[in-house]
Amino acid sequence: MTTQEFMDELRAASPEFVWTLETDTGIHAFQRKWPRTLIRGVLKAGVHHRIAFEPMGALCYARTGRLFEPKHWAKAGDALGLLPVRAAELHAAGNDATWAGEEGEREPVEYLQALRARMIEAVGLSVPAPNAPALRSWI
Repeated sequence: MTTQEFMDELRAASPEFVWTLETDTGIHAFQRKWPRTLIRGVLKAGVHHRIAFEPMGALCYARTGRLFEPKHWAKAGDALGLLPVRAAELHAAGNDATWAGEEGEREPVEYLQALRARMIEAVGLSVPAPNAPALRSWI
């Protein structure tokens, strides 16, 4: 599966879910100036209607019926036929991990920020992704 195919299928499956941007409350959340916002979807109906899916897990469930917790994103990516590097990029985009750097200097990764903006759009959220240039041709 390519990134474009993932986005197309996520867009098609997104009406089955209620999508939100959840504030990260993880162990390192307090160390950030601005908290990360996680893209999460909850099924509108069904036995798993209380589980918060990350985008890869949501698409995997919609396509295959297999349920993966957010921490098992690599297994969900594999079940979707994504290359490991693509699954990692999609995971990063869905979890607002779009900056990188070394020795305390961090810079935005434009590709990941553009990917996040496309993911937000694909699930039907209207929240603008900060610092995300229009780099759709990269994907």
